Amino acid sequence: MINISKLIKIIKNDFAGINLLDSSKNIGKCDVLFFCHDDNRGLVLNKKKYSPLIDSLGQYFEHYGLKCQTIAKPWSQLYGRAVFGNTHAINKIYLYSLMLHKLMRIAKKFSNIKSPLTTFYENIISRSSPRFIISIGATAFLCEAARRQNVIHFELLHAYGYCTIPFGWDVLPTKYLPQGILSMDAVSTATFSKLAIN
Repeated sequence: MINISKLIKIIKNDFAGINLLDSSKNIGKCDVLFFCHDDNRGLVLNKKKYSPLIDSLGQYFEHYGLKCQTIAKPWSQLYGRAVFGNTHAINKIYLYSLMLHKLMRIAKKFSNIKSPLTTFYENIISRSSPRFIISIGATAFLCEAARRQNVIHFELLHAYGYCTIPFGWDVLPTKYLPQGILSMDAVSTATFSKLAIN
């Protein structure tokens, strides 16, 4: 039986003050699907917030005829005309999946059932039909969804000189990991190559 008081406490603590910006109805087909947060958009280009990593890659791919689309990770506030590129907010639909995920964890009767958050990302990938995915700060649910949808998924490292594997990825099952790493230096490449060995 679900403890109602515990549920109310979780809702108050976890969901207080979040924004429900959402343009997910505009998600369409693309060749390359990006995932990034407002924090990754540190520059301004033509009066729009710009990610030097994600958006520069998008410009490169579009130069060669690939259609790109970006999902603003929860709980981003920048999307649409405020940012560079074709970016969509997903906060409202993500919230529904997150609440259901937490309810299932409280009930402790659904440990063998796929998380609603994995289904959430699967639905976005299915609607987008991308050739591949590039993310900054991938969650285990996104990684699992990409594998279930048979779409290649790369994590783009946003720093240099990783000497150890971060994010707890060295102990996660393979299904919760991206299928490739886009690294900007030899040290990081050598470090993350250990994931392929293991």
